[in-house]
Amino acid sequence: MKSIAVTGTIGSGKSACSSYLREKGCEVFDCDAQCRSYLNKDGLLYEQVIQLLGAEILTADGSVDRKKVAELIFQDTSLKSVYEKMFHEQLKEQLLERIKKNTGLFFAEVPILYETGFDELFDEVWLVWCDEDTAISRCITNRGMKKEEVLQRIRAQMSVEEKKQRADVLFENNGALSQLHDKIDVVLKELKQDGMLWKESVSD
Repeated sequence: MKSIAVTGTIGSGKSACSSYLREKGCEVFDCDAQCRSYLNKDGLLYEQVIQLLGAEILTADGSVDRKKVAELIFQDTSLKSVYEKMFHEQLKEQLLERIKKNTGLFFAEVPILYETGFDELFDEVWLVWCDEDTAISRCITNRGMKKEEVLQRIRAQMSVEEKKQRADVLFENNGALSQLHDKIDVVLKELKQDGMLWKESVSD
């Protein structure tokens, strides 16, 4: 059995990597989706986040305004630290449980892997990376973000160069999606040759 973390900065294409892994039959635990669920009305951290940030983050129907939350925490580093710690503690507990139950090949998409120390939970780290201009362009086009907002997110994380030094497998993703898929196929084929199997066969 083997656990692999997929990570990368905003706009790098880590989610595209995860989507393709699912297409190939691999299990991929989405840490971002898991954290988003914590803010649902019945979520594990709904009440705690309201206590931390105030009722102003709620919409008329009582849902959490995630954009307002992001604006608040990115303007206050100490508040951001407390907020993230709440999520990281809960997420780590769930990740450890999933890894412990793993009997084959298990992937998890973890955006801020090194910043949280979560890399120590995994056998291997895959880093999807691209240059800054490409990341900015993707975020503006695909997410409707402003350049300043993207840069703020990038600067708040560990640099790509440092992550490249620490990761086990690197996927440069400045080009077409098909090129990223080809690179993933090569590594999956190597895993298959090493005896790692999952529910669907990886094409040769």
